[in-house]
Amino acid sequence: MLLCGLAPSGPQRDDSGMHKRIAAVALLLALTSCSSMRYDLEGVGFPVQANAASNGAGEEFSLQSKYVIYVHGLLGEKQPKVAELLQAHCGDAKAVTDFRVSAGASIWDWLGTHLSLGLVRLKTVQISGRVVRAAGKVASMPTLHRSAGRSNGAAATAQRALNQ
Repeated sequence: MLLCGLAPSGPQRDDSGMHKRIAAVALLLALTSCSSMRYDLEGVGFPVQANAASNGAGEEFSLQSKYVIYVHGLLGEKQPKVAELLQAHCGDAKAVTDFRVSAGASIWDWLGTHLSLGLVRLKTVQISGRVVRAAGKVASMPTLHRSAGRSNGAAATAQRALNQ
């Protein structure tokens, strides 16, 4: 029977299941594609401020770490331990000012990400600021190592003098 010149249609298909699956996949991709790096500075034994010191006191520092996301965040991520890095570098600090944390991709991060077909996303995290130490404190020297089994007498003497 023709109504208004339209032919009767065949049996109607129920596509609502397919539409729900497409919507679920789109939502999942939208949620996982927006990843953000989180860090917590709890446990750091000195104040950390984003504001620069008015007198420009302190010595500048810059630290690097890696941020890795596995399969768009579905299989987890490796967050940099910003508080541990900061505590290790500025252990006896009075304060840290002009504190910044940024993440970006270097050429090696870009290459690693593309060679893994985007399944492993790499970013370099840059931590920078100015460390203000108490008056009279000198930044600690890195630990001196022995080379090829021989001890360096002058270096060992300098290390002992610093430790006293």
